[in-house]
Amino acid sequence: MKHLTGSVLAFVLSAVMLASCGGKAEIAQVPLAITEAEQSPSAVLVIDSTLANFNEPEAVTADADGNVYVYDGNIQIQVFDPSGALLRTIGGRGTDDGMYVDIKAMTIGPDGLLYITDANTCRVTAYKLNGAFVKTFGERGEEAGQFTDMAGIEFNSKGEIYVAGGEMGYVQIFDKNGNFLRTLGEPGEGEGQFVEPGSIAIDSADRIYVQDGERGKILLFGADGMFIREFGESGDGPDQFAGDIEALAIDAFDRLYVVDQDGHFIKVFDKDGNFLTNLSSEGSEPGQLDKPQGIAIDLARGNMIVSEENNNRVQVFNLADLK
Repeated sequence: MKHLTGSVLAFVLSAVMLASCGGKAEIAQVPLAITEAEQSPSAVLVIDSTLANFNEPEAVTADADGNVYVYDGNIQIQVFDPSGALLRTIGGRGTDDGMYVDIKAMTIGPDGLLYITDANTCRVTAYKLNGAFVKTFGERGEEAGQFTDMAGIEFNSKGEIYVAGGEMGYVQIFDKNGNFLRTLGEPGEGEGQFVEPGSIAIDSADRIYVQDGERGKILLFGADGMFIREFGESGDGPDQFAGDIEALAIDAFDRLYVVDQDGHFIKVFDKDGNFLTNLSSEGSEPGQLDKPQGIAIDLARGNMIVSEENNNRVQVFNLADLK
């Protein structure tokens, strides 16, 4: 697999307008090129048991103000400010509107709302960032717009909502109002097929990356839904995965960040699936990872947010440290 090489680390000052979060432009210093195959960026914030009541934190996301949203095994969404102080909780365990049982993914939509997927109720639920319930769509079933399982969620530039169906074997796409539009992929193990689609990431060109957890593969589709390629396989090589792929995220340069849970790495690939670098190492010290679970990129600040199962914490890394 080809590596990027070079002797100069180029940085750019990138003003990123998070229109999808209703936020203002922020300046973030981020690396334009990555040249080192293994590195450990610094943790600028560690949210652990001294700041939070976590039980194996899972899904994470961030809003335009740098607030961090964390779902964990206590069946709660906790919101922390950029210093790690708890601001509020959102929703709670239950099946009524605004409640949830088994959140698999969270993201901030272009309308500035927090969206979650619940594999138990098979619903997508949206909240205002202050925690107020707004709407829900989806239900249990096997017809279009229904689910028997639910996993990742992400938006494209048109505001369309992509929701992975997990064991259903395909992704369903909805308009901004939750009306079913079409599907992406189909069950199987051939080109453009899924065994169990999970996490979703969408780049600036609306190309769609979908993790197929059962096969340890990442499938790449064009904005038109046409299959482009798949990459990833089991192994201990730089472009291979030690075990389960847990989550995906995209940075401002369309680099793909992949949680390799059993390898205790975040693996970074370019937009075409070529390996760039491994981030972090196994351990419990700040900056190290033990069973990473969820990931999100704070584009405005150039930060990477990672939840960890075994260390029972969430860390925020500054991507300006990448080399």
